[in-house]
Amino acid sequence: MKPNNATEDWEQAQLVQWARHFSWGQLLFHIPNENHHHDTPLGVRSGVPDLMLPVPMDGKHGMFIEMKRAKGGKLSESQKKWLMWLNELGYVAVCCHGWLEAREAIERYMHIERESEQ
Repeated sequence: MKPNNATEDWEQAQLVQWARHFSWGQLLFHIPNENHHHDTPLGVRSGVPDLMLPVPMDGKHGMFIEMKRAKGGKLSESQKKWLMWLNELGYVAVCCHGWLEAREAIERYMHIERESEQ
């Protein structure tokens, strides 16, 4: 059950749990970059999206997802730049508000048809 005011971490955990039901879901991974608002000598880069799915599809190299809470959460300027750069380089890079929106984005990318939920 979704808690009131679900956090970005909760939303992301739901998405990862859903993805594990698919063979490609084992490839979906988190990029541990949170709480780093500046570049570091170790390669941490401000604005890098939260998740990557390194599965080429339809001429795209893979998919990046910047995850936000379903209600609230806004892209920083560095996040906007990363999404733009990654899209220009041949990835699908999106911002999703909530795990359901992220699931739909992955379903479109991976051509997954979902049975209607009733």
